[in-house]
Amino acid sequence: MADDGQPLTGARQFPMTLDWQPDSEQFTAACLRAGLPFETMINPAQLANFTAHHADSGRRYGAMAWTQKLVDWIRRDLSQSHTKPTGGAHANGRQRTPSRRLTAAEARERDRQQREQPAGGQCFEGEWRPGH
Repeated sequence: MADDGQPLTGARQFPMTLDWQPDSEQFTAACLRAGLPFETMINPAQLANFTAHHADSGRRYGAMAWTQKLVDWIRRDLSQSHTKPTGGAHANGRQRTPSRRLTAAEARERDRQQREQPAGGQCFEGEWRPGH
């Protein structure tokens, strides 16, 4: 920002255009800084989506800033496209407990019903009773 509160717009800054192409050296450097592989290629569809998204914004950035924004866009797309490995409830981040817990009224009603049932007729999972 300038002293008068207006954004700085130097000769090196430009708005995004639909035909913009990043500099290959800047793109490679930005990929390495972002932790992407050295061989990362620009998918034409991703580039088209990126330029279309930013072309109407009117924002002005330098070439390296636009390149870094493109790399961030690609990294976000890659992270969203990877599926999580399966392997049970905990592998997917689910808890073992049900997603909806009993309300206090529901818990009281359940306990009341259990008290009313005859004690000899209940068999709980894992309970061993001789003769059965």
